[in-house]
Amino acid sequence: SSSSSSSSSSSSSSSSSSSSSSSSSPALAATPEDTERRSRTAATIASASCTPGADCSLIGPFAVPPRCSLAIAYTLRPGGEGDVEGSVIVRTSDGERRVMSLRYKAMRGTLELHPSAVVFSPSFPGRALSKTLTAVNRFDQDVSVLLLSSSDARIVPRVLASVVPAHASADIATISFEPRCVDCATVGDGPGGSVSAPSDALRKEDVRAFKRREHAWEAMVEEGQDQIRATVVVHTDHVSASVPVRASLARPTVVRDDVLDFGLVQVGSVASKMLRVVNPSDGYMSVHLLQHVTPAASSLGTAHTASLFHVPPEASAGQVMPPRSKAFVGPVRFMPVSSEPVRAIIYLKNNLTILHQVTVKGEGATGRLLFAAPDSRVPLDSLVFTLTREELRRCYQAPASSDSAAASGAGPRPWAGESESKRSGGASKVQGGEGEGHVDGDGNGEIVSTRTFLAYNDGNMAVDVRSFSVNGLPCSGFGFSLSRCEPFVLEAGEAVPVSISFRPDFSSSVVSRVLVVGTSHGDVQVPVTAHLPSADVAVCASAIASAPQERELHGRCAFVLAAVFCIFLLVVVRDLRGGKRAPALCVAVRPKAVGEAVGEGSESGVEGEGAT
Repeated sequence: SSSSSSSSSSSSSSSSSSSSSSSSSPALAATPEDTERRSRTAATIASASCTPGADCSLIGPFAVPPRCSLAIAYTLRPGGEGDVEGSVIVRTSDGERRVMSLRYKAMRGTLELHPSAVVFSPSFPGRALSKTLTAVNRFDQDVSVLLLSSSDARIVPRVLASVVPAHASADIATISFEPRCVDCATVGDGPGGSVSAPSDALRKEDVRAFKRREHAWEAMVEEGQDQIRATVVVHTDHVSASVPVRASLARPTVVRDDVLDFGLVQVGSVASKMLRVVNPSDGYMSVHLLQHVTPAASSLGTAHTASLFHVPPEASAGQVMPPRSKAFVGPVRFMPVSSEPVRAIIYLKNNLTILHQVTVKGEGATGRLLFAAPDSRVPLDSLVFTLTREELRRCYQAPASSDSAAASGAGPRPWAGESESKRSGGASKVQGGEGEGHVDGDGNGEIVSTRTFLAYNDGNMAVDVRSFSVNGLPCSGFGFSLSRCEPFVLEAGEAVPVSISFRPDFSSSVVSRVLVVGTSHGDVQVPVTAHLPSADVAVCASAIASAPQERELHGRCAFVLAAVFCIFLLVVVRDLRGGKRAPALCVAVRPKAVGEAVGEGSESGVEGEGAT
């Protein structure tokens, strides 16, 4: 038998050697003549092998039983550079003498490999990964690369350069991680490996194959078969060097995100999203978005939930993706009908993973504007102003300019609490059942009741408040007016105070109108009602009519009307006396006077047909 070995010295020395040895049976013995030889080539027992049926138990350190063989390993310790020749003599117990020649060449230097360890990212059948291996030659002579070997068939080294110059570096090889089809059933089929065509409808065979792969992959991970450990050895004419390689198998994914999140979508509207698909393989991949949608296990609804998501027919058309490319498929549509989170599952059929399921989720959103009392969030069906007699005491206060009329009994009746009202300045702070407010005068003798309500957003989406109107009149109308009319935005859960004032004209004890708030989610209509004590309506109406400002206004209006009427009469009389026919309007305004004028006109020869 023959064997060869090589080693490199520590620090900067390295040696490679070859030796030949032979063994004989039944035993080996060393003589004193061999002492010098053994000092240069120490021999130790490495292993023993037997032919079938033989007893391989060793009797002694050098004893070889019948039909057995003895392997001897030689450890070389060169003293310096150069060629060395020698021999090893082996003597047997029966006097047989065997001479084995030994030659080796000692050289100083090293062969370094970079990187010192090759680590690949996870991959799958259908995608190969490669890295470059660089060698640094520290020898004084060129090193020739003879062979590259790998301990794992999935780690493939390929020679790039066959010679590394002395004291130089060179890229000598590429090391590729190529998952073989032995892993196809558990990791990926590769392009063209699905059960049915991607454009075909989903079949039971596809589902069974997908489940088998799921279970097989879980078994591989549990047994650690997804991890790959290998060694690549570089054989040269001077020395051999090795580098460890680490890699792992992974399941391919064809979707960037496994969850397609629509977020908040307004109830009643339709939102669309595209699904981002990637082809991670080195071949062409066919993809087909299925129209079938199933409810997720954690969804609140079942089939109803799935019906909220829809894949239109035009989105299910298949397409072919080039290697290592990206594309968008879809759209997927979401049509919420209520304010609740929902989710479902859609499927992407392809020839790489057979099926890929994607969770789609979304939440119906709406902004709901409500009104409430300032100290609570209980929604109000209507905004109510309830004025009591306490709040209408100003109606019973006689104006200063009509003291004489009041004394004669012609003015408003005095109120029992008039003196107290004067002390309080004529204002009354009240707490309404639906809002806080107060009643006060506006400086013109009118009574103004102001209530403050809370406008808040009870939904999960912002509300854009755009306008206010009362029965179609912007901002104010029919005695009601808002102190804040500019647009604003109410975020989800946010609240703002809104003050509404009411100026009664005391034409009725109940005044009801509709407050319309224009928002981004539609118009919100809230009834606004004011209740006044019916027994005090007439008194307050008289008090308002007797107000100095109103009496002055009435006097001015009467003066203007009287002046216009006088001018009109002068024009009529002048026209009649001048022989002109009276306008038909005179008949409607002053029928008697016109009749007399017409009669007189007839006596003087003027036709009187228009007097009828």
